[in-house]
Amino acid sequence: MLKEEGIKAALVPLGRKSGSEASKKLWKWIKQKQKKRSEIEGFIGVSKVHYGLERLVYKNEELNIRLGLIAMNLSTALARI
Repeated sequence: MLKEEGIKAALVPLGRKSGSEASKKLWKWIKQKQKKRSEIEGFIGVSKVHYGLERLVYKNEELNIRLGLIAMNLSTALARI
């Protein structure tokens, strides 16, 4: 399903690790993608807990993300006043 959309999956391959240079590059790439995903998951978790976004009101994911960012920016701006 991912290949049809042209998306590279950053999943850890099964089996033993290979010592080849290509394998090391693959593992480095996977770790970078997992780190980025972890950052995004943390951002979503913080927004749900601290900004009242624990339930999604709208069906569109992009709209939920944009509204969440607006809510976070507004609360930060109000706190600075």
